Amino acid sequence: MKGQKGLGFDFLLGNKFKSNATFFMSMIAIALFVAYPTRSRELCMYAILISTLADLVLMDYNNLPGIVLGEKRFYTGMALFGITHVIYMVCFSNMMVQSGPFVYTPKVNIAFWIFSIIFVFSLTFSALMLSIAYKKKIYFCIATIIYVMLICFSLGSMYLCAAVLGGKCYLAAIGITFFWISDVLILIRETKKDTSLIRKLIWVFYPIGQMLIVFSI
Repeated sequence: MKGQKGLGFDFLLGNKFKSNATFFMSMIAIALFVAYPTRSRELCMYAILISTLADLVLMDYNNLPGIVLGEKRFYTGMALFGITHVIYMVCFSNMMVQSGPFVYTPKVNIAFWIFSIIFVFSLTFSALMLSIAYKKKIYFCIATIIYVMLICFSLGSMYLCAAVLGGKCYLAAIGITFFWISDVLILIRETKKDTSLIRKLIWVFYPIGQMLIVFSI
């Protein structure tokens, strides 16, 4: 019925919401670093700023990225998110190094096995989706596999950090899982099926995941 049109959360599909959300995440990361300056918060801030740039590129903010990058826009956004995950890996690895000598515990073992399952699933699922999308160009397939490995290693670093340090680092583990879910949805969108529900869910899991990571440090 017409009166229920607004219940579909269509605002999640608009660039206004996406840009406001990504700018808000950057402001939060900057504010936390300024208020409590540490190396970890500095790296996290850089990661969020780069991911904001990636968001703006992928959403074709004000049509400028499309004009400048053309067909390379998607790959540019993917590369920027790849850099984001490298920075996250460095950030959480440094946190573990600064915590003192590494101690192997049952929690570490659990974190490793969960990471291993997600890693194998991610590569297998990506290969399956790419085989279905046989019309995709070869460099799309290569870029996808590289990106999948980067987010999985980023996920692994946060899972291990949560197992070693505990506390707020569990927020990072949940956050990167949400981030991973949003990327799984993007892969489905790009290879199998593109629906408004998938696009909405991406912008539910992604910003929540990013914010959980930011507040974990």
